[in-house]
Amino acid sequence: MTINGWDLDVPGVQGVLRRTATDYEPIAETMKSFPDTCENAIMFSGSDLVGKALSDFAQHEAKALVTLYARVANCITGASKATNAYLAADRAMAETAMRSASAAPDIKRLLKQ
Repeated sequence: MTINGWDLDVPGVQGVLRRTATDYEPIAETMKSFPDTCENAIMFSGSDLVGKALSDFAQHEAKALVTLYARVANCITGASKATNAYLAADRAMAETAMRSASAAPDIKRLLKQ
C-alpha cells in the first residue's frame, strides 16, 4: 500500500540513495583527514605568512565542509526514512522525514565532535 496522491519510483529512489551513499564515502574519509592535512600543509609551508593564510583558510572552510558533510548525511537518512514511510503508507511520517532531510545541521555541535 502507498500514500494516495504520491507517486514515488521506490526502486529508483533506493538506487539513487545507494549511489549517493557510495559516492559520499570518499568525502567522509576526506573530512576525517582534513584537519591533519591542513596541519601538515601549515607546518611544511616554510613561511609564517603562508602558514597563517593556510590556517585562516582551514578554519573558514572547515565550517563549510562540516555543514556539507552533515547535510548530505541528513539527506540520505531523511530520504530513506521518507521512502520507508511511503511504503508503510504513513503520510505524516513521510512528511516529517522529508522535512528533517532538509534541516540545517547544528554546526556548533558538529564542530565539537
